[in-house]
Amino acid sequence: MEFDLEGMDFEDIIANAVLSEEDSSEFYSEIAKRLPDGITKNKFLFLSEQEKSHKKIVESIYFEIFEKKEIKKPRKRIEIECSKSMVKKLNDVSTLIEVVEIAMGCERRAELLYRYLRKNSKEGYVKNTFRYLEQMEHGHYVSLKTEYAYLNGVKKDPEKYKDTNSILGLLFKF
Repeated sequence: MEFDLEGMDFEDIIANAVLSEEDSSEFYSEIAKRLPDGITKNKFLFLSEQEKSHKKIVESIYFEIFEKKEIKKPRKRIEIECSKSMVKKLNDVSTLIEVVEIAMGCERRAELLYRYLRKNSKEGYVKNTFRYLEQMEHGHYVSLKTEYAYLNGVKKDPEKYKDTNSILGLLFKF
């Protein structure tokens, strides 16, 4: 899961991180809209809010580093699975398991992006903030991985999970 950062300066990469957080928030919000009330819906609503807060954090770093009042459009976009185009593709996804797989990929790539930014930042506040965001994205990945394991358990042994009928329907249709 490497990024193609050729020809990108640090400002473009941080601007991409801002856009990525915005896209991820929208992606998770759209997933939540399609789910019945419950734990899984709440998890995606929580992730959407987390991504909004990450966006604000990254914006503040951008403004501080580059001493600008608005974020310039990057010359090139870094492809993260949770892009605006992926929101449109949710109609082609048939199961909640597939959605969680996509979300796991988003979080893993976000973690890697913040690791790159951390490694390429000077010591201090900015480096530590990117470290924090890297760890937060890793936590999101682990949370989604737990959801994925649970859903696969339901799929493999539905009788064991018969009291979770609302989840059973989502396994086979999203």
